Amino acid sequence: MKIDPTFVETNIERLHKSARLLASRVSGMHEDELIFYPIVLKKGTRLCKLSVGFPESDSDYLTPFVLIASFCLELCIKLISFYETGEWLRGHNLGNLFSNLSESTKKNLIKNFNELVENSKLHKDLARILNSEAKMQFSWNLEKLVGQSANAFDGWRYAFEDTEKVGCFAGYGELKEVFDLQLKKLKKC
Repeated sequence: MKIDPTFVETNIERLHKSARLLASRVSGMHEDELIFYPIVLKKGTRLCKLSVGFPESDSDYLTPFVLIASFCLELCIKLISFYETGEWLRGHNLGNLFSNLSESTKKNLIKNFNELVENSKLHKDLARILNSEAKMQFSWNLEKLVGQSANAFDGWRYAFEDTEKVGCFAGYGELKEVFDLQLKKLKKC
């Protein structure tokens, strides 16, 4: 299969633009004021969000946000892998895709991610809220976030299905930022 990286990059930016618009609707903030992407939780058929926003938020955009944002992350990981290997990965599972990246790339992504979140009061507060209110074992750890969101594209398309497992989609903005840094680095090579 022939892949045009420029076309993939354009689609990533289109998906990100859509995810940003949907996140602004979910949080009730204008896109330019969006300081944090919503964290979306699902248990059974109930969806809820944790976001920094205003009462004018619209929860009708939760599922579309997760679908578009997770697909955007999927394409980022696939393009990183493509730049490294020349091969296009298949599938939607973010964890499986991430595991196919080289060890040096994974280490670089983790380092950049940690630099982004480790001293952030906002990130610490959000983790505390998720752990106490949602009864989760949540941390701002790149590999854990990818793992928690691994089946987002497949699973959230069927968010109406009743399941006891708590689903979580978090860290979109942070993951997108470090994936973009890696893509820039690889593109220069």
